[in-house]
Amino acid sequence: MGISNSLSAMVSALSAQFKEIKRSAEELLNQEIRVAVGPFIMQKVLGVVESYNDARQNLYSILPQLIKGYITLPSFTRDDAQINPLEVLQRIRNGCEFIIELLEQCTRGLTREEKDRIDSLRKELHKVENFNLSLYLHLKEALSEYEHRHYLSTVLLAGKVICFVLEQIPGNNDSEKIGELIREGIVPEDMKQELLKGARGARSYYVHDINSIPESAESLEMLAKAFYFTKLLIKYEGAELGTGIDKY
Repeated sequence: MGISNSLSAMVSALSAQFKEIKRSAEELLNQEIRVAVGPFIMQKVLGVVESYNDARQNLYSILPQLIKGYITLPSFTRDDAQINPLEVLQRIRNGCEFIIELLEQCTRGLTREEKDRIDSLRKELHKVENFNLSLYLHLKEALSEYEHRHYLSTVLLAGKVICFVLEQIPGNNDSEKIGELIREGIVPEDMKQELLKGARGARSYYVHDINSIPESAESLEMLAKAFYFTKLLIKYEGAELGTGIDKY
């Protein structure tokens, strides 16, 4: 999904602002600040902090939806900078890198491959709606989040779906649960490791790893896996109930 020309202009302006701040922070980190932090250099550091806080405020006030689902971008005080200027500059540089990448992703439309894959997944939604409305709503929202380049929101929703699916299958752990699907003829034996990998990835994002921030390819792959795990549950419960849903 693309964005309007006016929004694209704002995104480009913000990206340029963060790039300039990142350049200034790196200049201080690479040269002057490692020698000494006298009054003159400290003024430069404080200038970077002030510019960064202004850009951060612009980001949150002008484009709040673009950062939905992502980690909070920290702000810094003059005291922070004076107490530990090196750490503050490093965190500002890292924050700028993160936001620059996010903003550039927002200005890029979906590729043809992404559009085709999203369209293919969306065609499967009606089968899920007839099976479980909550799963349908989660997957529908995950598709929308991906189209808006909210990759973390996408994987959190997809991970939640995968975790829910696994909870519906008997077994003490993921290996036993997937073994149950194999015994029921839902999936072949040679798919076990791939499914275990998908389960681990879902739990990593949804439950365990607070530091994981996905890229677009990883996000789309997790979304596709969420649809696949849902398909397996439909087959599993359909097979048990004898309803013919296993022909999904």
